[in-house]
Amino acid sequence: MSEFTLNALSPIDGRYYDKVQTLSAYFSEAALIKYRLKIEIDYFIAL
Repeated sequence: MSEFTLNALSPIDGRYYDKVQTLSAYFSEAALIKYRLKIEIDYFIAL
């Protein structure tokens, strides 16, 4: 997967990327992976 694919919010990002770029830090596939990993690490530390 390319970095753009991981940061994409939807298929229309190519056309409207300048308008939705700031949202990709929270709602993209890369953000999902990042926060999921953070939660799993916190969970294992709590065990």
